[in-house]
Amino acid sequence: MISLERFPSQVTLDKFLIVPENFSSHDWFLSLLQKSHPALDAGDKYLTLSFFLNGSSQVDKSLLAAYRDLNPETLSKLEASFRLTNVQLICPEIKTICRELYQQSGTAVTCNLYFTPRKKVNCFDYHADMQQSLIVQLQGSKNWSFPLENNEALRTVKFYDQLVLPENLTYRQLQLQPASQLFVPFGIVHKAELEGKQFSLHLTFAFHTFMISDFWDAYLREAMASKNVASIMNEDLSRVSPEQALSQLFDHLQSMQREEFLAKFEEKKAEFTLKTLKQGRLYRINS
Repeated sequence: MISLERFPSQVTLDKFLIVPENFSSHDWFLSLLQKSHPALDAGDKYLTLSFFLNGSSQVDKSLLAAYRDLNPETLSKLEASFRLTNVQLICPEIKTICRELYQQSGTAVTCNLYFTPRKKVNCFDYHADMQQSLIVQLQGSKNWSFPLENNEALRTVKFYDQLVLPENLTYRQLQLQPASQLFVPFGIVHKAELEGKQFSLHLTFAFHTFMISDFWDAYLREAMASKNVASIMNEDLSRVSPEQALSQLFDHLQSMQREEFLAKFEEKKAEFTLKTLKQGRLYRINS
């Protein structure tokens, strides 16, 4: 059952979906990691494994060897946190949840798995993501911290930047226990840190929202290729001023009617969603 009828406009703790009970077991977790080995060996470009240490990416080959040998006794001894992307590719139950979330929201959804072995070995520092995120805590406990002052202003930061925030800010703190679920809108600055002595395991369902920057990137590429704009853009640039090129582009934009422009936005949004579904191997929605 899924109760996410619309995206919350702010950080929200709620019970958005029912997750199979076996997801919180060591056996399920270790079995999922075993299933990832063939895809990682084959160099699958969508199912990827990355190690992090407090905001810094780690490339030590010993970490990969330790990952392959993980067992209940060694889980908390790993020297870095890790992220396994697109786990819906190797877990049918997660793929089903992604499909149901897509069918309800109309937004393509994929899922990443995050593991933190112990305190002071966290994934990221303060940052913002460019997708809506639904976090499901499976094991252990994590404290999520959100700066309150100027958090709207902080939406202007470059996504995925590791931020050094000013001192004396006030923060909203939310602690996720097993079975807790948290929705984080895109662009909201946050950091998650392990609490307690047990390792932390959580899933992040990412809603790949079509951003205005995605639209402009796709639309301007198409506009540049149009006959009117291309006629000047393809000339020898030594004979074409930037003002001339921009003038042609502006004329092209102004010639469009509002309805035509909105229709173009919906067209590019649909293309973006289909591309994301294909990358997550979710595009056969009815299968």
